[in-house]
Amino acid sequence: MKKYILISLLIAFSFSFSIFFLFQQENWDTINPTVQNFYFQNSNKNNSNILLLGSSHIGMLNASHIQLIINEKYPDHFVYNLAQSSDKPSKRIHELEQIISLNPKIILYGIGFRDFSSEYFIPTILPDPKQLTKIYFSENSPDFLENPKLVTLNVIKNTLGYNNQLQNLEKNTPFFPYNSEYNQVTDLNELEKKSNSNLSITISNVEKNKDFIALQKIFSTLSKNSVSVLLLTPHNSYYFDSILTHDKENFFKIINNIESNKNIQIHSLMHNYSNNNIWTSENHVTHSSTGIQYNNDVAEIILNILET
Repeated sequence: MKKYILISLLIAFSFSFSIFFLFQQENWDTINPTVQNFYFQNSNKNNSNILLLGSSHIGMLNASHIQLIINEKYPDHFVYNLAQSSDKPSKRIHELEQIISLNPKIILYGIGFRDFSSEYFIPTILPDPKQLTKIYFSENSPDFLENPKLVTLNVIKNTLGYNNQLQNLEKNTPFFPYNSEYNQVTDLNELEKKSNSNLSITISNVEKNKDFIALQKIFSTLSKNSVSVLLLTPHNSYYFDSILTHDKENFFKIINNIESNKNIQIHSLMHNYSNNNIWTSENHVTHSSTGIQYNNDVAEIILNILET
């Protein structure tokens, strides 16, 4: 009897996992259903577009404010913040042709520790399906298993006819909806408490890091027709100190490797505001006016490039 129960459980598990796997594979590109529409509507523009790429660290930038500063000297230039939540180079590379279609003059790609990490989680009592796939597939985890929860939520939204335009999207930031939490400022003492959580970031070395390899391909292609800029995004000092020395070393080895490419400019804001009271979380500057210096500094980097 026990034997039949065990066989039944194994069959049920195998069937469920297969359905989950096929569902994610079929629908993973629905993570942001507005992406294709934006690229289609804005392709083949003149060479005055400035693109900000990256994850939520870049998403916190106010593209409209940056454009106002740029337009004081260059009134025909447009700034688009194309940040996407949980973005990584191994994901962004799938949009390479669409990015090229915008004919950008400058590409500014924001990078932080998470962008090169193979694991980024806080251990929980119950097993995390995402971590199980990481263990099973090791470093070769398929892109469509990167964020199963987000894939499923977007499929449900699309099925129910959810209108993405109802999201709080700013004019020059088409992929990153804002909410009230992004405008909050968290006290530094609270950030220090959060830094003691069991956060795990694992950054593999240069030879094995799939996001570094993807970023190389992205820059190799884009730098043929655009000025390519790598920006090290801001990180709070508590967050920075919580990362293991080994992972920091691997991160900066990757940056040094990129630095050897003379076609890529590297600018760092990693420690610029580390102890300032402008953080909404331990690694995100607030989107509110309190974090305006972040926007001003990025605008200054862009202006210096345009003026050279």
